[in-house]
Amino acid sequence: MGRDKALLPLASLQNKYHNTYPPAATTAMPPAASPVTFLTQQVATLSALCQDVVLVARDQAQAALYASLYPVFPPTLHSVLDQQPDIGPLMGLYSGLCILDALQADCALVTAVDAPLLQPDLAAWLLAQASASEIIMPVVAGVSQVLLALYPRTIVPLIEELLQAGERGPRAILRAAPERQIAVRYIQEAQLRMVDPQLRSFLDVDTPEEFAALNSSPDPAC
Repeated sequence: MGRDKALLPLASLQNKYHNTYPPAATTAMPPAASPVTFLTQQVATLSALCQDVVLVARDQAQAALYASLYPVFPPTLHSVLDQQPDIGPLMGLYSGLCILDALQADCALVTAVDAPLLQPDLAAWLLAQASASEIIMPVVAGVSQVLLALYPRTIVPLIEELLQAGERGPRAILRAAPERQIAVRYIQEAQLRMVDPQLRSFLDVDTPEEFAALNSSPDPAC
């Protein structure tokens, strides 16, 4: 779309942003006068549910740009860089999972910044399924949602091997998991709709038309 999606504004949430989140999320919010962006929306949602939130940036310049959205960087928000830039989302996933050991976390709920309407109820429900030994993989329209899933830190060695083999996308994990005896628990669409009936959490924005539709919605998030 010609610009960093993390910085795209969510005008439709601006008025209620600072009035609807629980106190646990307030330190992850920029001032009320600041625009709500894809990034600040996701961080606020996750900060209300998680002890730590890890933000993976492509490089130092992008990390500085993201930090500029916050006058005081929230103490629960940890910024890490891709260990090698411009390799793709698999490197981003790997770089984020590598910090889990230091955070004493067994697994992580992974989200993508271009899907800003992560619903708190769905995020909380997925977190309740968390496992130290299984990948928890939502499925929508028959497609595994690799960028909104739970990954255990035990798969870090597998991702290292995949990166060394030239893989760039997280779907490679699902292809390799069976031969490595890594369990994948698939969450079917009917189960997801019980907590996110319209599956808004999985709505990604890839075109100017989708962005315009997102901001014209009268109530884009619950």
